[in-house]
Amino acid sequence: MIAFEIYINGQKRFTAGGDYPTLTTALTLIHTQLPKPNDATILFSTTGIKPDEMVSVAQWPTEDLTVGDRVEVRIVEVSEVDAPESIDKHERANDDDDA
Repeated sequence: MIAFEIYINGQKRFTAGGDYPTLTTALTLIHTQLPKPNDATILFSTTGIKPDEMVSVAQWPTEDLTVGDRVEVRIVEVSEVDAPESIDKHERANDDDDA
């Protein structure tokens, strides 16, 4: 299967993938004003989504990053992946409901 192999500062953290039609990895920079002006939070996250009768959302470990950190995502073909840290199940939204 195709999967994402995640390295932070040269250290392998996990291999994400599996039976998820959608696999996403993201870097997020959040600027905040508190506790002091111009504070920033930098996060790296990986999520898998399976839209079955109950939507499954798998989450691998979220990494807190700082300026200077290096993130590497390798696209690999593997037979096994690391289990997600959590899997949440949600009811599918009804397409007939008004937004």
